Amino acid sequence: MTFINDNNPYGEYISWGDFIMYLFDEFKSGKETFTKHLSIWIDKNKPQN
Repeated sequence: MTFINDNNPYGEYISWGDFIMYLFDEFKSGKETFTKHLSIWIDKNKPQN
């Protein structure tokens, strides 16, 4: 977090809580896409019997 706060061009302090909430909101809004890509990756990498 030190790097993010030291290099933030807006001068805002970002806490771990703010960062986690941002990530959660991003995953929530792109849930379908994330799930789709995860399913494709699993299908591509599962062992062949």
